[in-house]
Amino acid sequence: MRHLTRQFAIGALQRGRGIEQFLGPASVRGAAGIRWVQITPRSSRYRISLHTVEDPDDDRCGDLTQLVSLDPADEEYVGEGLEVGVADDAAQALSLAEDRTAAVPGRWVNASMAGDEYVDHVRARRSPHASATAGPSPSPDEPTVDITRIRTVFGQIADLLEREAGPGQSVTLPYDLFWSVPADARYTVTEEPGELTIGSLSDALANLDIMAEDPDATIKHALIWLSDVLRALGDA
Repeated sequence: MRHLTRQFAIGALQRGRGIEQFLGPASVRGAAGIRWVQITPRSSRYRISLHTVEDPDDDRCGDLTQLVSLDPADEEYVGEGLEVGVADDAAQALSLAEDRTAAVPGRWVNASMAGDEYVDHVRARRSPHASATAGPSPSPDEPTVDITRIRTVFGQIADLLEREAGPGQSVTLPYDLFWSVPADARYTVTEEPGELTIGSLSDALANLDIMAEDPDATIKHALIWLSDVLRALGDA
């Protein structure tokens, strides 16, 4: 699992480890480029820097710090990036970075790993479309879920949580109640959702406990309860 939950991103910063996020393609004066944002702990403060560099369109270029800057005039030192803010604490640094750049929660990675995101970006961009002989492909509006892949990802998430929290430990969430969009409105994106409902993480966890104790129990909403908990861990 590459991406950090908010709680783990804050923890990494507090331990003096930088984090970063690949922001995607950019164009500077007609030149193709990419952007990434970095948060670096410095003397009990946190520096937020935005980097705009050339896009070599090469999946062997995973070290973004080695790419040529497209905005050198904005950098005090080559490779330092454009400073967009300095924060006094880790949580504030995350919020400031997300407010002043295109960074989003749930996409932060440890220092030096934004290059892996760029490599994925290049490879996805190069992937050929399915050929006419490959048979019909799913509609873009009907995504296909690879169950084996989901099983693998669930295992990776559990491994990451255990590494960060410690074997046999728990993660305490800072909230319980949350807003929930009713299922009949959640996927009708052409209309604003109507009345929201309130969900409870405590209820979701209690229902998942029932499943853990009785594997034969048929719980229709198990995936919904699990998704509520996973989303909360990602937001924490």
